[in-house]
Amino acid sequence: MTQNSTVLSGIQLDQFMDRLEVEHQEHGADYLLGQLRAQPLKAASLESIDRLHVLWVNAGDADAAKAVLADDGQALIEATPDDARNELKVNLLIHQLRLGNYFKDEQGLLQALDTLQHLTNEPLPFDIEQYRRYRIFDDLQHTTLDVALKAIEVRHTLALINPGRHALRAWDDADQHRRQARVLAAHERDEEAREAALAAIAALRTAGEDQDVDGNDWLWLGDALIEIVPLRLAMFEQPVVQLIAELSLPQRREWEVRLARLAARSLQAQGDLVGALKICEVAALSLESSGGDNFVDFHLPWLLDNGQIDEAGQRAFMEIYEMRGEMWPGTAYWVHDRLLDAEDQSAWWPLCVMRACDDQAVLERFISGLPWRDESTPSQGPLLDALHAARHDLEQIDNVFAQALAEARRRAPNHPWITRLIAVRERQAERIDANTELTMLREAVPAGDMQDNRSAYSLFSAHASVFGIIDALRQPLPPMASGMYYYQFANAIEDLVETHVEKLSSEEADQAWSLLREVQKVAYEHGQARMEQCFASGRGHRFDACAHLYSMLCNNLAINYRCYNDERMYDQALELHTRGIAASSFAEHYQGILHNRILLKDNPGITEAAEQLWHYAADCGYSRHDPEEYLQDVTRALYRLDREREILIWLERILKWQEERGISDKELEYSPLFARTKVAMYLSYSLPEAATSLWLRYAPHINERDEPSLLGCAGDVLKGLGRKEEALAYYQRAILRSDPNNDVDQGNNEIFRQSIAKLQASEKPAGKAWWQIWK
Repeated sequence: MTQNSTVLSGIQLDQFMDRLEVEHQEHGADYLLGQLRAQPLKAASLESIDRLHVLWVNAGDADAAKAVLADDGQALIEATPDDARNELKVNLLIHQLRLGNYFKDEQGLLQALDTLQHLTNEPLPFDIEQYRRYRIFDDLQHTTLDVALKAIEVRHTLALINPGRHALRAWDDADQHRRQARVLAAHERDEEAREAALAAIAALRTAGEDQDVDGNDWLWLGDALIEIVPLRLAMFEQPVVQLIAELSLPQRREWEVRLARLAARSLQAQGDLVGALKICEVAALSLESSGGDNFVDFHLPWLLDNGQIDEAGQRAFMEIYEMRGEMWPGTAYWVHDRLLDAEDQSAWWPLCVMRACDDQAVLERFISGLPWRDESTPSQGPLLDALHAARHDLEQIDNVFAQALAEARRRAPNHPWITRLIAVRERQAERIDANTELTMLREAVPAGDMQDNRSAYSLFSAHASVFGIIDALRQPLPPMASGMYYYQFANAIEDLVETHVEKLSSEEADQAWSLLREVQKVAYEHGQARMEQCFASGRGHRFDACAHLYSMLCNNLAINYRCYNDERMYDQALELHTRGIAASSFAEHYQGILHNRILLKDNPGITEAAEQLWHYAADCGYSRHDPEEYLQDVTRALYRLDREREILIWLERILKWQEERGISDKELEYSPLFARTKVAMYLSYSLPEAATSLWLRYAPHINERDEPSLLGCAGDVLKGLGRKEEALAYYQRAILRSDPNNDVDQGNNEIFRQSIAKLQASEKPAGKAWWQIWK
């Protein structure tokens, strides 16, 4: 019973609720209920209504919580301006839906949903989209059938009244029927579910030209419905095949993998598990550069269902081994399930746990997929007991590993992967030396036919520790099973080389870097060949099908080719960048094309590549894009092509770039200042007014720097502008400021002296010539 008749509202109520939210944690629900009933409370804002009704829920008084939403909500509506009332009503109804869902109040939910749907007939001059996306509508699909179907209907209505979704009408209709089909199937209304699924398909198939429907929409729909209508696989396949016809081969292959996954699920839903597993040769190909997105969530359970226990164990092990902290958590569930089965004596299951103990982050991810058990659960054996104990204490990782090792040795004492995992772990813990690790790895890797990058790297690292990095780099490249493995190996050894060369002489370090480039070149080329074979046939290693991985490999190999100072390799690098863009474009390819065009001194190619890079970076983003790096190259190319007016476009871009980054002229570093001075020189012959303006802007900073190369470049600008005496003064000043011990300065001085001689021989240069461009 209320003891205090003073109504608490406004700031006082907010402060009261602040205190109660803390005290509830300390004193519990009964205390909270007593405090709430001690005096009348009135929430006068949407936030206060939200907080207060939640407090009543936590206190266990459902009726009071509903009264806050109804009574205080209605009072707030009446006090709200007309143009804001409907949005307030929507918010209050959302709160009612959440409350009704919490208390499983079917009639209350249906009433609130019906009210919300009627409200859509009134003007709603606010962003309705955010409300349509609220999680409560997803949650309601898992309640009673009537509530679920009504929630789907209301969500669809909210989509229809949003004019910004006009081009998504077909998608919204398909989404409504898709959701209905899944709900009906969950409630075993199979025939109605199939009808809804077919209606969803029809919504996309009959979409008009003004509708935004692409291949991803068809895969999205197929992913949701294939088990409901497994005989209608072709209805998902046909539109996708048409939409991908013009894509590059690597991209088409990725789509074929996705379609294979639908086909496999279709067969499994029809009871043909053997047929589904056969399709997994394609369906289980990875579509992420890290090895993820590999269909393990279907493939692994199917292998177990088909009695292929050892294959399933190896599949689970490789998922943990490769993906580590990104593994599919369901892997741990199945590992746990098999370890509980006394008849299953495959060594792969304890090996899975050994690998999960690679570090605490991996173990934490693994444990997240384990079924929950409480303290009353009887012992499940030393290994599983240790795993569950580690759920609350990751410091138990060594004990988990020890138990997994003991179980693996009991099942298969000579398994090569036991030796492989122990060798690296013991070396990292400094319990064995590099020689011992190398001996163990040399035994385990060939015995287990381990053709992965991590095993190859471990061997390489151990060899380098024993015999030195140069000797390690001279060893034959180990065979690896996939393009991803070659790619990752080539990347990983670079960091190791960098660590080792710190202990080498300068000459030995140069030798090591040269050998590294060659090893990486061979590795990338092997990886390229592997992946292209997979693209050509549509079959290959699980890690050979990712178009983006192939694109990254092409980029790295192209960068490697630039190291050899060979025009033929520059051309090959350009081809690699082109292939990479076709497979999966990213900005580094455009940057690489520009670099190669510069090395080839291909002026038309430089200007085209610079334009492509600029626009790609602007349209798609490129955090490392720095046009300062190539401003001089592109403007020089335009100058040599007699396209000086286009230089003004680049000048405008670079000055805007500088302004956007808040860099003053005084703050410009040497290279950007030098490049702007060169731009002024390129403009001086054909566009003297632009050149003069640029010169006046930067002359004070050039004079302040007093650096010989800048001063000499200033002389070039003034010579181009016909200001003979000033040009001579800058050339002479550049020579005076030069370093007699600097070869670059002395080379530049010779050019300056030639320019002085020509200026003194004639009043004005006849025009630009090749020798006016120097570095």
